[in-house]
Amino acid sequence: VYMAYTGSNGDIIIQNSSDGVHWNNATDLGSNFRPGTALRESPNLAVFKNTLYLGFTNSANVIAITPGTPTNSPGLGVNFSSSNLYTIPGQESGGAPELIEFSNSLYCFYQADNSSGTVLYVTSSNPTSSSSWGSLYAINDKSNENITASVLNDTLYVAFHATNSNELLITSSTNGSDWSANTVVNSGTYMSASMTTGSDGNLYIAFESDPGSNLEVATSSNGTSWTSAQVGSVTAPTGAAAVAFNNGVLVATTASSSASSSLNYSISN
Repeated sequence: VYMAYTGSNGDIIIQNSSDGVHWNNATDLGSNFRPGTALRESPNLAVFKNTLYLGFTNSANVIAITPGTPTNSPGLGVNFSSSNLYTIPGQESGGAPELIEFSNSLYCFYQADNSSGTVLYVTSSNPTSSSSWGSLYAINDKSNENITASVLNDTLYVAFHATNSNELLITSSTNGSDWSANTVVNSGTYMSASMTTGSDGNLYIAFESDPGSNLEVATSSNGTSWTSAQVGSVTAPTGAAAVAFNNGVLVATTASSSASSSLNYSISN
């Protein structure tokens, strides 16, 4: 499993682990891989056609993306080069992008970089080329936090924190263009959420509750009916990241909202 985050120096840091417990030394990608200064402009990882892609919003609020190249060197096992780093033309984001593979294309979701906060997305079947990204689409919903997405049973689910409310909402599409009416996942959320699909065929969304800043995880087998549970006494002051791993779900949070805060994680089976 790979984890990407913004280090205390502002660069993107990547680590990997074969068991979710023991992590290889952190790899600093350098100053060319530096997200915007806001904590919410965190990096994002996704696999598309067996290639690991890294996406982030740079200091100009433009979405940047790069494919990883496998290497035989010990440690990370993949190389992200600035020579392969490019931006998605004309796409400026108010937060971090969300990359996900669906229907033989790589989707990139994000919130508009203006007061509307409209949920937007673009797609590409050949994302290694800037010119391959298609037209801009909108889900016609608004969010003031980062977007999260996952796929279950050939259906694409997109969840987001609604603007001017504490509701965590989710919508879905079977074709990537027509979207269902929103369903409320939770009415007491704060900060960004993160969604993944477990090996058990359920959707999982990790988020920071409001009030309390506690880490909670909501679960659903159909994307419509949800149950939420608090994860012990763990807090999530800047939101959470969730990923399916080894027949379980790994959830990572920061210990505080400080840029130099340590990372905490929990694994559920």
